[in-house]
Amino acid sequence: MKILREKLILFEQLSEKDDFENLHNYIIQYSYLLWKLNYITHIIERSDRTHVGESNTILLSEFTKGLNDYEIFLVPIHEYNYIYENLEPFLDLVSKMLPNSKEVIDKLPKKFAVISFPDIYKDNLIANSELAHEVGHFIDESSGITKKITKLVKINQNKLKEQLEKELDPKLNYLFQ
Repeated sequence: MKILREKLILFEQLSEKDDFENLHNYIIQYSYLLWKLNYITHIIERSDRTHVGESNTILLSEFTKGLNDYEIFLVPIHEYNYIYENLEPFLDLVSKMLPNSKEVIDKLPKKFAVISFPDIYKDNLIANSELAHEVGHFIDESSGITKKITKLVKINQNKLKEQLEKELDPKLNYLFQ
């Protein structure tokens, strides 16, 4: 809160100088930061064991064997969806905007993510095997597998064009001219 008070004083100083564009940018950045901090607090609250079934934590521990220095929050949501979200960029933003937080953030695991799942499947081991797919996103981002493979792939544009022309409706051929 002390840092936010300091930022409000800065806002006042900026507004006295009529530097409204900078003021606007600061307000947007800090409102996003506050919204995201609230979101993270909600995640931590919802990832409590009373909301996440034991079968899900067992699955997650099996899917993440061999990974080091990571933290994944499992969060039940009221949507019928599985969602992966990498929190590392947000933590970078926090340490940039709130310099005093760097000491705390440096103590956190290097890889940090949230995986959300439908709360109706809290105790459904079979349905939540989908968590493996979401953990795959985490492993991919952490290791850079997709980036490494993409560098190796060479696409023959002419062959691709020929194949698309064969498979697509002839009325769409104008797209390739």
